[in-house]
Amino acid sequence: MEALLYWGIGLWAIAILLFVIELIVPSGGIIGGVSFLCAACGVGAFWMASTTWGIVSLLMLIVMVPVCGWFAVKVMPETTLGRQMMLAEDEDELQMRAMEAAAQREREQALVGAEGVALQDLRPVGLARIEGTKVEVLAATGYIEAGTTIRVVSVEGNQIKVRGVA
Repeated sequence: MEALLYWGIGLWAIAILLFVIELIVPSGGIIGGVSFLCAACGVGAFWMASTTWGIVSLLMLIVMVPVCGWFAVKVMPETTLGRQMMLAEDEDELQMRAMEAAAQREREQALVGAEGVALQDLRPVGLARIEGTKVEVLAATGYIEAGTTIRVVSVEGNQIKVRGVA
């Protein structure tokens, strides 16, 4: 009976160790699954030792699984170690990226009204040269022949819509 208690305690200790390893080593949940199996086997060992030990360990498992899952999904990514493991960017990098994105949107919006030349037939997508830069454009009217002068009518994301200039 005493040996079964040691087995239960050992299996629970292994389960906790494997859970910690799962947080550090990206295994897609495999190590976490083995951790759960060890804990379940520990419950079985406790149950064989004593019904009281079995019920207590089962209740602990029922409480610990959701708590550990919540910790792994919600809390861990917010910790310093979690951000390093997930290669999250720090606040300065996020701000710089947001400023670069805003500057890119401004450059794109500055293209509205600019004129260029269709380098190939736009059916409705093709290449054009606008302000000396070769870009992929979308003909708003459906078809524009190569060599036609075009004007940018809108920029939505990375899509530049153009119309032929009469």
